[in-house]
Amino acid sequence: MESDERTEMKKQSSNDLQRGISVILCTYNGADKLPATIRHLALQQMSPNMPWEIIFVDNNSSDGSFEVARAAWDSYGAAKVEFVALRETKPAKYYALQTALAHARFSYFVICDDDNWLANDYLSRVFSILEYHPEVGAVGGQGIPVFPEHWNSPSWFASYSEGYAVGPQANQTGYVTKRGYLWGAGLGSRTTLYRSFYEKYPSFLLLHDDPSIMTTEDTEYCLRLILRGYDLYYDSALKFQHFIPEDKLTENYMHALYKKNHEGFVVTGNYYLAVKLFDKRGKIRLLNKLRLKLLTPLRLWLARTHKKRIREQTIMAYLYPSVARKNLIVLHVLAFLKDETIARFP
Repeated sequence: MESDERTEMKKQSSNDLQRGISVILCTYNGADKLPATIRHLALQQMSPNMPWEIIFVDNNSSDGSFEVARAAWDSYGAAKVEFVALRETKPAKYYALQTALAHARFSYFVICDDDNWLANDYLSRVFSILEYHPEVGAVGGQGIPVFPEHWNSPSWFASYSEGYAVGPQANQTGYVTKRGYLWGAGLGSRTTLYRSFYEKYPSFLLLHDDPSIMTTEDTEYCLRLILRGYDLYYDSALKFQHFIPEDKLTENYMHALYKKNHEGFVVTGNYYLAVKLFDKRGKIRLLNKLRLKLLTPLRLWLARTHKKRIREQTIMAYLYPSVARKNLIVLHVLAFLKDETIARFP
């Protein structure tokens, strides 16, 4: 099928989804990186009965990314795989993902950042995991750093590599639900879940006044999966190369990256506490609830740091409706947690 824009295409209903994988490729001014990324997608080894597509979203670029992406895909002549090219003018990957997932045709999706080079069996492995493990809400793999020619890894890089989505995400293959997150790079998940979560509950990161924290949207999605009873899974055999350009290999960039992730905790921290407090059915066990109601006020009174006070105040908000009304994020997390109209693992 030829590449086409489909910007006016009717959004796919969740009931119309077909068995297969939608690769989500979003970029902002990534014209120089896109040809290599798309070349690796063209090398994917998929069986004939496992259909897939690429949904490319140009997120308000000014460097011709849209044209570069389409030309790159056309040059590989992958005629049996549809390349859908869309535009999203609102800046932030979150909005690009919303646009892409609204147009996805298939039941599963994989996020391929514009600097991710997926191994040629990546999509088939993700498909198998999600197809045969219905309890898995999202699966992630291992990123392998690739540096520009003549560049060596900075001395500090190994200590901060996780911030760049490289290295293993666990010591071995298996469930990583307790970790609480998987990287957005290379993330595989279920299209119906993403739509169910965000059509009714747009990202709670949007409630904060700092747009830079939107970089933690992948963590928020994983925490939403856990709150709805799904598991996170890591497969060490799922591998992708992550090209890291020179401008991201400075200590200033690294510190700014970690600062954004830390600031995002203002919102995601509320999710993490909810994950610890509530079970997969969205309930706090009675004995635990009684224990918390007795101990939390005391811990709040004894707290000597701002971080500890915030933690105990948030727990109080989850325990008492009158307190929750003073915490907008907690109110939204509770609504999401208890809403039986959105997807939950059986």
